[in-house]
Formats: sequence, C-alpha cells, structure tokens
Amino acid sequence: SSEVGHVPIVTITDLCNAPEEYDGVLVEITGEAVGDILNGDDSGHKWVNLSSEGSTIGVYVSNEEADKVTNLGAYNVTGTVLEIQGTYHVACQDGHDGELDVHAAAVTVKSAGGVGEPDSIDPLFLVLGRASVVLGISLHVLHVQLKRRRG
Repeated sequence: SSEVGHVPIVTITDLCNAPEEYDGVLVEITGEAVGDILNGDDSGHKWVNLSSEGSTIGVYVSNEEADKVTNLGAYNVTGTVLEIQGTYHVACQDGHDGELDVHAAAVTVKSAGGVGEPDSIDPLFLVLGRASVVLGISLHVLHVQLKRRRG
C-alpha cells in the first residue's frame, strides 16, 4: 500500500488479508462495481460491491453516490470503476451484522465501463476458415463426380 496525504491507498485484497491493520481507518480503494446494487438499511443508502484482483468488498454509499454507477460488471460488461475513500470496518457494528465493509466518504468515477467489444478475430483464422470451406466443397464435388463415373 502507498499513502497520499494521510489516507492509505490499499487494494481490496490488502483489506481482506490484513483486516485488523486497517480496522476503523480511512482508506482509499479502487475497484469495479459488480453484482447488484442493494438497498441499504435506510432509505438514503445502498450497497455497491467493489471488485479488484479477485477480491470483493461491500461499500456502503449514499443513494447519490450509488447513482454514479452506470454499469455493473458481468459477462461481456465492464462495471463502472470507482475510487472510494471511506472507513474500513472488519466487523461493522453499525447495524451491518458484523460484516466486513467500507463506509464511503467520497466516491469518484474512474471509468464508466460498458459493454465489452467483441474479441477481434485473427485474419489468419478467417483465411483458414474460408480455405477449409472451399476445400470441403471441392472434395464433395470430386466425390460426387467419382461416384457418377463408377455408377
């Protein structure tokens, strides 16, 4: 982890691997919004799941901050990437069932995300594919002609 000012910049994996070190600390994390946005325990908040490098954490955000999420990560969709400054809790006692979470103080959109571009097709595969179709048709024609001659 590195520090900007007094706020440590950590990964979600850092928080999962050394939770006590950061408990109650204002941290900065960056990750992709994934899954579903869930209603919080009051009408003014929502839960956004943030994922990075295979680790995921729930982030408690205001409704206004949750509205910044325009895409949720899923198959062929890149979720909105958020930078969160918030207080990390190993076992949140603020009505959140003792869960590991971050209560966001500031949310910044790093990228909106969106539907992924289809993987580009290697031109060699197109050439080989067309060549095999032509070869298949040619062999079929040859087979039919030989069959007629014997016939």
